[in-house]
Amino acid sequence: MSSTMKQDEAPTKPNIVFILVDNVGWGDFGVYGGTTPTPCIDRLANEGIRLNNYNVECQCTPSRSAIMTARMPVRSGTYTVPWPGQGASGLCPWEYTMAELLSDAGYATALYGKWHLGEIQGRMPNDQGFDEWWGILNSWDEAGYTSYPLFKKSGMEPPMIWEGKKGQKSAPVMPLDLNVRPIVDEKYLIPKTIDFIKRQSAAKKPFFVYLGYSEVHPPIIANPAFAGKSTSRGGTYSDIIGEMDYRVGQVLDAIKEAGADGNTIVVLTSDNGNGSSLVCGGVTGGSSGPWRGDFFNPPFEGSYRTAGMIRWPGKCLLGWLPTKCYARRTGCLRSPELSERQTWCRKTGRLTASTPQRSCWARATRRAGMLLCSLVQTASLCQSSGRCTRRSFATPKGLTSQSSNRNSRCSTT
Repeated sequence: MSSTMKQDEAPTKPNIVFILVDNVGWGDFGVYGGTTPTPCIDRLANEGIRLNNYNVECQCTPSRSAIMTARMPVRSGTYTVPWPGQGASGLCPWEYTMAELLSDAGYATALYGKWHLGEIQGRMPNDQGFDEWWGILNSWDEAGYTSYPLFKKSGMEPPMIWEGKKGQKSAPVMPLDLNVRPIVDEKYLIPKTIDFIKRQSAAKKPFFVYLGYSEVHPPIIANPAFAGKSTSRGGTYSDIIGEMDYRVGQVLDAIKEAGADGNTIVVLTSDNGNGSSLVCGGVTGGSSGPWRGDFFNPPFEGSYRTAGMIRWPGKCLLGWLPTKCYARRTGCLRSPELSERQTWCRKTGRLTASTPQRSCWARATRRAGMLLCSLVQTASLCQSSGRCTRRSFATPKGLTSQSSNRNSRCSTT
């Protein structure tokens, strides 16, 4: 009887939806004081944790590598964005990724959108733990390549969108060009993400889906359904943030419709600070909030500090990759770069840091914010005596959402 009780009381493995947007600044969302209404994203933050000191790398590849492996990018050789055609770049096959960890723990895994961690067979998402994927190998910049007058003379192959499944070779499926650029989230990435969530929920299988959302990244082209459609938004950049909010709302609605709302961890963050200096063609926008600098100013905080939020209804939370390992009780990770356990409890509203109970937690992560290590930064670490002090997770004084009273319902307008 006791064994039956233990089996019945065993926690259900939570699902994970990781939404990684591109080049969004700390001050772009309403909940961070942004001027574009983002009711869906604001709701996500208000129902979970909004991180005010979440930091990433200053380029796409290093940030995505750190998230995937829990390792400093310099350790895996992914400390910079690879040049087109560079070849064997990205994660080496022996790196142990978040997707592999969760797959080994019995999860269904999928990636839709941007990978940017390897462009050759053996280094694609389906080679690194994902059961299925659909998206791009490198950067959304490539959508504009075929429109350049001299592209044909370059000798390069036209950029493609790829797909693959575990155990099979990935293959190109359609051109990546300016025709698909403004609608890729609407027509492909979001529907595929929603379909995966519903399929796995119906199959009663825990899932991990990584959504590499395409915006805000050059070439900047607003979706026709959002371009100039609302007086509450001021221009193309704002329209793109407006669509982003709506797409996040679609994913949240899909989780609820699938009956998985109470057992799904949802993460939303960006791979870099705001890319206002990347935007061209007369498009302006992007906010680092009170922080100096943006994408091209890595000495300054605006290049590293960005939005970050995580929601797991009714549960306590730890760090990004350590959270998933501990919550699933899958044992020690293979990664040598792990943080001590930090916990934020909804009941107390406080962050705590506790002494490791297993040796795999003993090595503190030494990169501020690459892996939701803002939890480390907002908690006091345990002293050698074993006693822990606590520090409240508080909102900076004077920070309010400028869109909190506007358009509280998610819509396209």
